[in-house]
Amino acid sequence: MSHVKTAISIDQELFADAEQIAHKIHISRSRLFELAVKDWLKQRKKELLIEQINAAVMADTLDEEDKAEAEFMRKERQKLAKGEW
Repeated sequence: MSHVKTAISIDQELFADAEQIAHKIHISRSRLFELAVKDWLKQRKKELLIEQINAAVMADTLDEEDKAEAEFMRKERQKLAKGEW
């Protein structure tokens, strides 16, 4: 697997926490960030698949009023997932 170097800007406290954890579990910061991004992407792919499945089920089984309510709830869940209250 080839690697690409990149620079990112993150909160100083988050950086310190990452540094501490990486040291504690004996991996490099780069490896820690790589694992974290990989885990986040895996979770997001699962969420997208669930959304696609739910959309397919809704399209086949719900009437227009139920579809509108389900769409509203989907948007509200997205807001919560993003930390928007």
